[in-house]
Amino acid sequence: MLAIKLYSPKELQMAWLSENWIWAIFGVAFIAMHMFGHGGHGGGHGGHGGAGGAKRPDDERVGGASPTASNDTKSAHRH
Repeated sequence: MLAIKLYSPKELQMAWLSENWIWAIFGVAFIAMHMFGHGGHGGGHGGHGGAGGAKRPDDERVGGASPTASNDTKSAHRH
């Protein structure tokens, strides 16, 4: 009679990982680069806006709004 060995889930996972370890490394690196490689999407170096204000003194406008902004939209963020 032919005997069939049943593998446990842990054995199957280890077998898959031993055959596909390079793809697992690429997957982890891909996720890490997108989370940390772009400055954390606003929380790190060179993000969108961020704390610290203007980079140069001439970047700040006196009054805090564009010259064409009306009195009721001075605090609105517009592009």
